[in-house]
Amino acid sequence: IGDVSCDPTGPYNSLPIYTQATTFDKPLVKVNESAHNLYVMAIDHLPSLLPKESSEDFSAQLLPYLLDMSGTAWQHADDWFQRFIRQAITAH
Repeated sequence: IGDVSCDPTGPYNSLPIYTQATTFDKPLVKVNESAHNLYVMAIDHLPSLLPKESSEDFSAQLLPYLLDMSGTAWQHADDWFQRFIRQAITAH
């Protein structure tokens, strides 16, 4: 998970599954020990330090993996997203 809001100790932490920011030298922190390991990247100054090209490159590398994801949880999330997008378009 990449948390660009990076507010691990704040009262409005949107991802209360980790307790400290990560760094460029150590960008990931493991947040569980299950069979499906989960890591968080939360570099607190990442958005201000990396240029647009880095974001474009990262998203280009990530997209094939996202498109390859399948299963009911992913499909369920996409169904909800598409439903709310249609509602928003209809409402406006």
